[in-house]
Amino acid sequence: MKEIREVRGSSQGLNVTLNEAVSRGNFKGVKIGHDDIPVSHLQYADDTLVFGEWSLPNAKNLMRIFKCVQNAYGLKINHLKTKSYGVGVRNDEIERLANRIGVSPGFLPFTYLRLSVGVNMKKIVCWNGIVEKMKKN
Repeated sequence: MKEIREVRGSSQGLNVTLNEAVSRGNFKGVKIGHDDIPVSHLQYADDTLVFGEWSLPNAKNLMRIFKCVQNAYGLKINHLKTKSYGVGVRNDEIERLANRIGVSPGFLPFTYLRLSVGVNMKKIVCWNGIVEKMKKN
């Protein structure tokens, strides 16, 4: 899931609620790296990226969490800008899940904070845009 717009500092409420949902087992995040570091969400400025196990029940629980946060903290979620991305998931599955939970499907690669997400960063060509931006500054 991607991109939830913050309203009146409510991102802290979303952070607390997501952490609590993960600790209670109501939402399953992902584990990354060799050390299986658990990650459920990252927040930057007014955006939140949520990472979760790919399943309809998990996605539905996430939408319930969003609804609770919206009611409790006044968070306005723009469903037109909210997207569901799948890693290692077929495009038709991404579209089906996104439609079931009322968000837009998103496909890899995509750009976030002017960086490509979902590309192989071991390839030199993938760094060209970043190098060019650094040269301009």
